[in-house]
Amino acid sequence: MLARFPVAAAIAILGLSMPSAQAQNVKIVKEFKGEAPAAKLEKTVGGTSYFQTPAAFKSFWTASGLKDPMPKVDFSKQMVLRGYAREAKEVTLDLKLNAKGDLSVGETKKDGPDADKMAYHIVIINRDGVKTVGGRKIKD
Repeated sequence: MLARFPVAAAIAILGLSMPSAQAQNVKIVKEFKGEAPAAKLEKTVGGTSYFQTPAAFKSFWTASGLKDPMPKVDFSKQMVLRGYAREAKEVTLDLKLNAKGDLSVGETKKDGPDADKMAYHIVIINRDGVKTVGGRKIKD
């Protein structure tokens, strides 16, 4: 009976020390990077790291000055994430989707000399498996 206790204890300890889930990568469908006048872009950004409506995305797209036609996005199946920073040359989004469906959106930036410019990174992803963003339920 005593010989079983150390084995059971070792199994329990190993089970606790192993990760419960592996992080999943997010596949990017399309992405766009650039910089634009900060005064224009700041009027189009809100409190989340993603665009909640096609109108909000169009407003940002227009303010960004991108010459490419705005991509068509099915907001029921896809998400448009954004990162932006004033006085930056470049912004890059760092996306991680965990096994529970929480998408973390981080960003890294390279500083730039111009306070009147804002760098941005727009990313379109599929919503499959995404339940929350930063622990918050996705607003529909």
